[in-house]
Amino acid sequence: MGGSMVLRLLSLVLLLFLSQSSLSQKSQTTEADNVPDTCPVTRSPALPFIPPWPYPLKPGPGQFWFGTESLWTVLC
Repeated sequence: MGGSMVLRLLSLVLLLFLSQSSLSQKSQTTEADNVPDTCPVTRSPALPFIPPWPYPLKPGPGQFWFGTESLWTVLC
């Protein structure tokens, strides 16, 4: 095989690998969006947790505070 042919073959293999990688990432995102309504962990609570000062009352977009006065975190 000439050098040009090897380069083309390597480019094709790399392109196929990257397309498979991006497809698997898309499917993972889609699965996270299809969480059933019965899953209490991924939904914000009916009464939102409000952290103590100096933390912001609302976290970033698509996030919510979750926890107690002793331990809390931001969930997406």
